[in-house]
Amino acid sequence: MRSRWVNSVMGNWGIEKYNSLTERYLQPWRKYHTLWHIKDCLDQLSYAKTLRGMKIKNPEAVEIAIWFHDAIYDPGASSGDNEVKSADLMDVFLKSSNLDTVLEIRGLILATDVNYQPTTEDECLISSIDLSGLALDYQLFQANRFKIREEFSMFNDAAFDVGTVKFYESMLQREHIYHHPKLRELLEFNARENIEAALDELKNDED
Repeated sequence: MRSRWVNSVMGNWGIEKYNSLTERYLQPWRKYHTLWHIKDCLDQLSYAKTLRGMKIKNPEAVEIAIWFHDAIYDPGASSGDNEVKSADLMDVFLKSSNLDTVLEIRGLILATDVNYQPTTEDECLISSIDLSGLALDYQLFQANRFKIREEFSMFNDAAFDVGTVKFYESMLQREHIYHHPKLRELLEFNARENIEAALDELKNDED
């Protein structure tokens, strides 16, 4: 990950900022929202760039937003609060960077809030990348759910399961889980199958 930082536009900001940012993702209570999640998102971005017909207006801005989008993560926070605070942290980090895309990057970070309605293609892309884990092979999908469960250790199993069911059902009620059409073609079917299977398991556990 360090080499990825150094070899990108962020390399101009030095290793100190890399260390300061990545320390947040190494907090011991994090199990899913870690550097591995950031790596997965960056890998998805790299893959998206190879897709025929893919148009990314500002890939550097999307990459920077991926690095920062979960920098602040409180499992008990209200919807959108973590994303706003992560965007605020990015503002502080980039204050002296002379980038003219800080507002754009802020919008991209906010677009990773699951309830946010993206308004640009790049916002649709980062939103879809962030949810790409829903379309993994079912065993990996379930492994990620159990990691998120560990992050919500302040809740008992019953309360966590109620929240999980509510989230999954909200995903299925959407016209599309994935806002970006290219990633939708690749991910939507698997994500819906995974969510439906997980809901069946959770509801059977209640019986």
